[in-house]
Amino acid sequence: MSKWLMGLALVVAASPASAWFWGNDNPVRKAINEGSFELTLADYKAGEVEDREELILALMADQSLSQTDLSFYVNCMGDYAGSKSEELMFAAVFKWCSGDAKNDRAAFEAHFNELDAKDLSFDASTMCQQLIKRQLTSPATADFGGWRRAGQGQWRYLSAGHVDAQNAFGAVVRASFTCDLQYGGLDEFGEYLKMSNWTIHDVAISQ
Repeated sequence: MSKWLMGLALVVAASPASAWFWGNDNPVRKAINEGSFELTLADYKAGEVEDREELILALMADQSLSQTDLSFYVNCMGDYAGSKSEELMFAAVFKWCSGDAKNDRAAFEAHFNELDAKDLSFDASTMCQQLIKRQLTSPATADFGGWRRAGQGQWRYLSAGHVDAQNAFGAVVRASFTCDLQYGGLDEFGEYLKMSNWTIHDVAISQ
């Protein structure tokens, strides 16, 4: 190796950016490399999806758990990581999942991976807009605004706002609306905007 390359390597290794350069800023990857499970949920959430899965697989192997349950453990950890305190220890939360697997199989398999789930709040608003238009006298004149969105977990969303549209007399009137919708289709592009994939829990409009 030339002196120039050796010097560059030393500079990179000594620089503050070296942790990023070598991937050491990823606490999950670091835990895997060190063979340790001593990290918090905050650390777990900061890891890459593939690294988190590898970490879970390593802990499953350490506890002689069936690898066929990997996807369920990933979903379980994603569920708790998305809803519990980030200060909790990863290994302690994993025990909750293994406890579910042993004592309540149905609950274990029903966990929803909130951590890695796509944000479909804007898709829910698009569906809501379609539903509200169906209740208008002149849907072509509809002008939506004041949007507010809130996730409720498991791809269920509240959407609210107002719409200005012409009534039967041609006058523009404003109405407020709310929609409570939940997605239940495939996690694939193009499926999110199919009304048949959404459960309508509630739709309300009032002037």
